[in-house]
Amino acid sequence: SNNKMASQEETHTAYYQLLNVSPDASPEEIQEAYRRVSLSLHPDRHSERPDLHEIANEKFTKLQEVLDVLKDPKKRRIYDVFGEEGLKSGLEVGPHLKTPEAMRSEFERLAAKQALKKAMAKYDQRGVVEANVSLVHLINGGDDVARVPELGVFQIGHTLTSNLSERDTSTFACNASTHNGVGQSSFSWALRRQFDSDEFALLNFSFARIPGVGLTWQRKITRHSWAAISVAHGHRSDLSLTFTRQIGKSTYGKFGLQMGGIPGVKLRGSHTISPGLSCDLGTQVLITGDASCNAKMNWEMSTKSSMFAGARGNREHFAAEAGIKRRFTDNSAVGVAAAIGADGSIQWKLSFSRLGQNLVIPITFAEAPTVVAVTAAVLVPFALCSLAKFAFIEPNKIRRRKRKLERAREENAEATVQARREAMRDVELMRNMYEVRREREERVKGGGLIIKRAVYGNKHWKAPNQLPGPPVEAGVSVDGVVAMEVAIPLQLLVEKSGLRLYSASKANLPGFYDIAVGETKYLYVLYLFRQKLHEVVVRDDEPLVIPQEGHPLKPTDVRSW
Repeated sequence: SNNKMASQEETHTAYYQLLNVSPDASPEEIQEAYRRVSLSLHPDRHSERPDLHEIANEKFTKLQEVLDVLKDPKKRRIYDVFGEEGLKSGLEVGPHLKTPEAMRSEFERLAAKQALKKAMAKYDQRGVVEANVSLVHLINGGDDVARVPELGVFQIGHTLTSNLSERDTSTFACNASTHNGVGQSSFSWALRRQFDSDEFALLNFSFARIPGVGLTWQRKITRHSWAAISVAHGHRSDLSLTFTRQIGKSTYGKFGLQMGGIPGVKLRGSHTISPGLSCDLGTQVLITGDASCNAKMNWEMSTKSSMFAGARGNREHFAAEAGIKRRFTDNSAVGVAAAIGADGSIQWKLSFSRLGQNLVIPITFAEAPTVVAVTAAVLVPFALCSLAKFAFIEPNKIRRRKRKLERAREENAEATVQARREAMRDVELMRNMYEVRREREERVKGGGLIIKRAVYGNKHWKAPNQLPGPPVEAGVSVDGVVAMEVAIPLQLLVEKSGLRLYSASKANLPGFYDIAVGETKYLYVLYLFRQKLHEVVVRDDEPLVIPQEGHPLKPTDVRSW
C-alpha cells in the first residue's frame, strides 16, 4: 500500500483504508469498493504511458492481494490481529517466523502470555497509607511548646480481591492504625456469590478486638429498582433494609431503614447534571433525634483533571473540603485539597495513587477557622499546583513531545520519502479517472458533489483564506506547517454524490501518506454541492460524511474564495 507510517498502529486498518471501507464491511461491500478503486489503477488505462503503466501494474497487483486477503475469512482474521507480518508468517502467530519449530515456539509463548494476562485479571490489589501531620506547634510554638511537627493518626490498609470462579469473588482486607501511641488492627474476609445478573449474596467475617459476621443479599426487583437486606452480629447486632430506585435517566435514589443498634433512616441520591458534572446528597436521621447530612459535587474537567467539593455535618460539627485531582498516566494520579475539619481545624490533604496504592497526607496547620487560615488553605494549594503546572509540568511535557517527534522523524525519514513518492505516483494514476468522475458529478441534476480543494496536514484550518496558496508542495515545511493537496484522491472516492471516510488515519487512503509522523493531522475539504460552497475540517482519525447541512460557508468566506 502507499506508506504507510500509520500502518505501525496496532489496529491494522491499512487494507480497509486502501478500499475506503469499514473494518466491519461485508464481503459484498469489499468487492464493490475493490471494483470502484481498481477503475483508476487498472494498467489498461495507462497503456500509452510506459512509466505509469508499470506503476499501475504494481498498484493493481497489490490491490488484488488486498482483495484476496479480505475476501478469505481466515486470512482476514490473521490480518486483523497481526497485520501483514502475520500473513507472511504462515500461521496465526506473530511476525518473522521462519520454521515450523519457531512458529510452534511463538504460539506457545503467546499462549503463556495470554494465560498470565488472564490470571492477573483475577486479582485486584488496593492499598492506602494515611499519615496525619500537624504543623500547629511548628507554626505557633513558643517557649513552652516545642516547634516541631507532630504525627497524629497513622493508618495503613490493604485489600486483595480475587475471582475464585465466574460467580465467586473473595476479598481479604487488613487495616492497622495508631493514634497518639495507641494502636489497633483488624482483618476481614468476604465471599461474594453472583447468582445471576440480578442477584448476589455477600458473606463477611471480621476479626478485631470483637469478632463479627455479616450477611447481605441484594436482588433486582424491577427494571429500575433493587432491594437489599443486611444482618450483622459482633460489636453490636444490626439489621438494615435498603431500597434503590432509578428515578430518572441520570438520577438515582436510595432509602435505607436501620433496625438494629440505634434505629434510623438513611436517604441518599445521586444525579448527573451534565456530562462530567455530578452531585451526591445524603442524610441520616436516628430515633434519638440526631441527624446528619452530606453533599458532594464532582466535575470532570478533562480526561485527566477533575475537581470536587463537599461538606458534611450534624448539630455539633461541620466539615467541608474542596480539591483537584490530576492523572499523569493511566496508573498514577496526584491530588491536593483544602479542608475544614469537624473540629474546626484547617488542613491540606495531599494524595498520590499508583497502581491501586494510595498515599494520603492530611497536614493540619491551624486549629481554628480564622480568615487568614481559610484563605491560605484555599489559595496556597491551588497556587502551588498552578506554579508546578506552568513552571515545570507543561514545559517538561512540551520538551518530551518535541523529543519524541524529532526521534520519530529521524527514524521514519527514509520511509517518509518513499511514502511521499508512492502517494504522488498514485495521484498521477488517478488524473484521467478524476476528470471522468468530476464531469459525472457536474452533470448531476441540480449539481453533484465536487471537491474544489482538500488539504491534509498538521494544521487546523478554519477558513479558506487560512489555507496555504495552491499548489502545496507535499511534505515541505513552511513555518512548521506540512501539508499536501488531496482533492484528486477524494474526488475518486465520491460515489452517488456522497463521500464517506471511516474512523481511521487518512494516511492509508490512496494518494495520501503520513505527512507529519507523530503529530496530530487534519483534513480540510472545500466542496461544491447543489451549486453551493461548503467546508468541513476533521481530525485525522475522525470519520467524515459529506455533504451535510452544517457545512455551508459564510457569505464573507464565499467572497474571499
